[in-house]
Amino acid sequence: MDSNENNYKNSLCVCKGIRSCSKCETTFNCRLKQKTICETNNVKTYIYCNKCGDKAFSHQFSDHFLHSAFTSINSKDYILIDGLFLLEEVVTEKEEEELIKKIDSIDWINSQSGRRKQDFGPKVNFKKQKLKYNEFFGLPQFDKQLLNKIKQQISNECLNDFIEVEVCHLEYNPEDGSSIDPHFDDFWLWGERLVTVNLLSKTILTLILPQNSDTKVDEQIYVHLPQRSLVVLSGDSRYKYQHAIQRQHINARRIAITYRELTQQFLPKGSLYDSYGKEILIRANNELKF
Repeated sequence: MDSNENNYKNSLCVCKGIRSCSKCETTFNCRLKQKTICETNNVKTYIYCNKCGDKAFSHQFSDHFLHSAFTSINSKDYILIDGLFLLEEVVTEKEEEELIKKIDSIDWINSQSGRRKQDFGPKVNFKKQKLKYNEFFGLPQFDKQLLNKIKQQISNECLNDFIEVEVCHLEYNPEDGSSIDPHFDDFWLWGERLVTVNLLSKTILTLILPQNSDTKVDEQIYVHLPQRSLVVLSGDSRYKYQHAIQRQHINARRIAITYRELTQQFLPKGSLYDSYGKEILIRANNELKF
């Protein structure tokens, strides 16, 4: 794409580079139309089993009833997946409705690939590993209350000692062609656990191994996220696999609330605690009321 085309594209939306949404794709006669992550029949899809908790199976074994005999299943028909936790119905329908009202009372900012966002946290330049927190005044009170409620209701230890320092609300709409490309969340600032609450509609989180010039995607893992569910990525699901939301998996308006924590170097006794971490933790403890 030449610079004039890119400038015109940005006047329609905020997509940059190879990213696109329904607006810029329509204008450029689908030249930029987003491709699905896996477009060939050579890619094998595995479906994560929440009841097993550590495995994803090929389609023919997607029924959990069959998994008790998984030792008789060929090893090519399942993948062991570490560090993934999913819990359904973490909020009631009424609680979900109240959360959406509070989120929609805050101004939305257009984001790339047909999304809108609301960010609460330090401003970060990940490439230069620099951050600013002068405009970081705290986290929404309702988001902090929601996370505390979740911590109290789950028996799993995956959120032990989790201290949220950033909250992001992301909105996806099918008419906008909303999606998010395969990516790793930053490893320098953000800690091991990524915590997301999925609201308004169901979707599928796609996990894939990262691509480079010598490799191509030959497998993907689908993690079905029901409406009002919680998903926590850590371990291999955080560090080994990239995660994405594909456009074809957004069928109705979806809002995701994602919480992030700091890496150890920003926590007490860490090398960046005094220069950054201490102040970020203080500010993240403040509650913003909307």
